[in-house]
Amino acid sequence: MMSVKENGLGIGGVIGMLLALGVGACGDDFTSDDCRLSHTCPEPVGGAPAAEGGAGPSGSGKAGSDGMDAGGKSGSGDAGSGAAEGPGGNGGSSAGECATAEECDNGDPSDGAEICGEDRVCVPGNTPPTVVSISPEADVVGVEPDTTIVITFSEPLDEATVTAESVRLFDGDAVIEGELTYADSQVTFTPAEPLALLASYAVTISTAVTDAEGAALLDEHMFAFTIRDGAWSDPIDAGTGYIYQFPEVLPIAGNGSVLVSWTPQPTQGVYCPISARWFNRGEALGAAKLFTQGAAISECREVAAAVNAEGVGAVAWTEQWQQQYLQQYRAGEWPAAVGPAVSSYTDGDRTSLYGVGVAPNGAVSFLQHGSSTAHTYARRTNAGGGWVGGWDDIAPGHLGRSVPRFVFDDESNGLAAWRAETSASSGVDEVVVARYTAADGWAQAVPLPGGIAGSSSPNDERGAPAIAVDGDGGALAFWLREDVLSGGGVMVGSRFTVAGGWEAPVVVSSGTSSVVNMLEAPGLVFDGENYVAAWTATDNYVYSAVYDVELGEWMSPEPRSSAGVYRRMPGLGVDAHGHLLLTWLQGAQAPYTLRFARYDARAGAWSDHQPIPGGTLNDLSYPAFGVGANGQAAISWTNSSGLRLASFH
Repeated sequence: MMSVKENGLGIGGVIGMLLALGVGACGDDFTSDDCRLSHTCPEPVGGAPAAEGGAGPSGSGKAGSDGMDAGGKSGSGDAGSGAAEGPGGNGGSSAGECATAEECDNGDPSDGAEICGEDRVCVPGNTPPTVVSISPEADVVGVEPDTTIVITFSEPLDEATVTAESVRLFDGDAVIEGELTYADSQVTFTPAEPLALLASYAVTISTAVTDAEGAALLDEHMFAFTIRDGAWSDPIDAGTGYIYQFPEVLPIAGNGSVLVSWTPQPTQGVYCPISARWFNRGEALGAAKLFTQGAAISECREVAAAVNAEGVGAVAWTEQWQQQYLQQYRAGEWPAAVGPAVSSYTDGDRTSLYGVGVAPNGAVSFLQHGSSTAHTYARRTNAGGGWVGGWDDIAPGHLGRSVPRFVFDDESNGLAAWRAETSASSGVDEVVVARYTAADGWAQAVPLPGGIAGSSSPNDERGAPAIAVDGDGGALAFWLREDVLSGGGVMVGSRFTVAGGWEAPVVVSSGTSSVVNMLEAPGLVFDGENYVAAWTATDNYVYSAVYDVELGEWMSPEPRSSAGVYRRMPGLGVDAHGHLLLTWLQGAQAPYTLRFARYDARAGAWSDHQPIPGGTLNDLSYPAFGVGANGQAAISWTNSSGLRLASFH
């Protein structure tokens, strides 16, 4: 049995309680059994509060010992005072027992989960961690593309819970790769590549993140931010000396790295070696790679190049007007030495019209026209770069007259389009398209309805087509077709659907937006929703028009430039978020200037056109242009110092 003192009662308090119950004085022979029989025993811990202390001898009562109320709050008994029968002290209220954590829950999860301790007394919870600061700030616009994400927490975390699954950066539904680190209550995420221009990103921190004692973040934390737009850098010399030729399209990887290649002319009559060099944001990524079979080779011409989004590249060229060579860039390097020729011709046919394409899976295609025979031969590699089979004649009876243009979908299926004639000597100019599947390679090419003109033309690239694909297996071809009545030409487009095949071409340009003969292919892209085309018209303006996929029709053309555009086709590119860049050459004579216009897909509007800084050409040089998936772009041209390169980033 507990002692009176242990139960928080003074002796005087017991006597007072007995008197209140009508029990007589206990006397010296009052025992604990008598206490039970008279129901005057003190309450156990957690029961009723102790009674007041009774009067103590000599005017002082013993102090009541401390008690605990149900919430764990201490109470103390005041000592009794008085001459002979002074009042006793007040007993403290007693503590409540608990059996489960639910009995201790105060209903507020922000201060942690209360528990029932080993001594059956409620213990306060461990306060969960919270996010106290973030960088970039939530909903901020204009963030740098190479930003790092920094998240500061209210207390140290369990580092093992900071993982690529619990802290993530999203671009739409895609998770962005990068490096995740933790130190001193701070999580830092560094993206593996610069973030895309004008793109919005979301950061999520899941409830799997806990503090060092195991308390989890109460709710998932999320914030978003938007990257700034790009700006053109001052141009640099990508290659020096006299430049004989470079590809008409500037291949660019998804991260903005651009493959610049060219044919030099170091001395009179020598056009070797072929050169290739990578750049990103206007800075060279290593030295130029030189390709040739040996010092005795003097003719290295007609360089062609291609890159896929992952950075797999290919460069092709002709040596001594006879054999074609192709080198592949894989795993961040070129082969140590040039391999054997890949040419399809052994009969001395001098050809310089060929094209290179790289599918998303890394498979390389090489299409080559004969210069005097009505054939186009195709060869391809597997995804690892090994050549598959031999050469296939995919366009017998069609004499290729323009460099093939390639386009691939996300499944690595694709198309190639070029201008051709129906025979080697004379015939009708037409647009020819060949389909490619990752499983079976290139199928036989077919001429599109409508053609280019009613007769052949000595101009090798009149009516060169552009081609683009959408995400549903559809495609669109866009080209210049001769208009017999006007003596000029009109821009036409033909849509391909899986169900219906190629449709009859529709005239897109008319009146002032009609077109005269042009050497180059027009601009054409798919922006994720619709097709967008661009061309230079007879009134010396650059126009663009949208093909609305849902409506199945073209919208009216609209001018994007001022008057005075040089009569060559513009460059048009799109990034992975649907933002567009349009470039062209302005001026009827030297000095010419490069200008551009920007389409912001968020606002659905074009900017005013502006000059590209440093983009002044004293000699006429048709620029090559490309846009990467992250919105970075580049444009190159030649001048007296060499090959110039400006970057948009």
